[in-house]
Amino acid sequence: MSLPFYFEVPEIKLPFDVMRYVADEQLMDGEDKIYDGNSDYLDRLKNNRTASKEAGWYLQGFGGTGAQKTQGATLSEGTGMTEEQNPEMSKLLKEWAHDTLTIRMTSVSLLRTLPGHNGWWHCEGPVLRSRRCALNFLVEGEVGVTSTEWGYNKVWGDLPPEQVELKGYVKSEFLPEMEVYETYINDEIGKGFFYNTMYLHRGVNDTCNSYRTILSIACQENLDINVVWKKYQEGSLFK
Repeated sequence: MSLPFYFEVPEIKLPFDVMRYVADEQLMDGEDKIYDGNSDYLDRLKNNRTASKEAGWYLQGFGGTGAQKTQGATLSEGTGMTEEQNPEMSKLLKEWAHDTLTIRMTSVSLLRTLPGHNGWWHCEGPVLRSRRCALNFLVEGEVGVTSTEWGYNKVWGDLPPEQVELKGYVKSEFLPEMEVYETYINDEIGKGFFYNTMYLHRGVNDTCNSYRTILSIACQENLDINVVWKKYQEGSLFK
């Protein structure tokens, strides 16, 4: 356990193999191009198929990517990761979470860091986005090697980590100024861990030959990791 960044909940097990939803040769890989627009993504979801996109919404929101800046660039040159969703998978996992946990869970995503790459430093919430904490599972990857890092951009000065969302995205030139606060190395496939998404974080997969795939279920908007930890300690997190 390492609050305020994460804590493990090994007693939580996923009810089925979520990787069956990514066995699709049309999903994005490192050579796919990044283009503006998401019509194909939405069309696939409407047809109950798995949809994949460059996981750059956090960059796009601050002008970090977009058609004029990344038109034609490969995914590996963008954020190094994809976000994949499937309507059936989301429905089943939200029903399972409702039956298992006393807190409300919301969006469900598969976050995949490319082999040989790290994801982009990013954060979510609490000011501009409502996601403060998530229940995550490593469902694909090199156990004991692939990991998560939480950190801070020293260029931004003395700023509480929970407020870094207001500073925008971490530009490439800021990378040498990143200070790593905490590292969590996944030691088991399928072990649950709650994860603070308000601090800058990224998936680390640059020495791995396979995808690092995280199944991520967001907690209700008003819950941060400290509230969830307290419920876990009190024995009131599970139904």
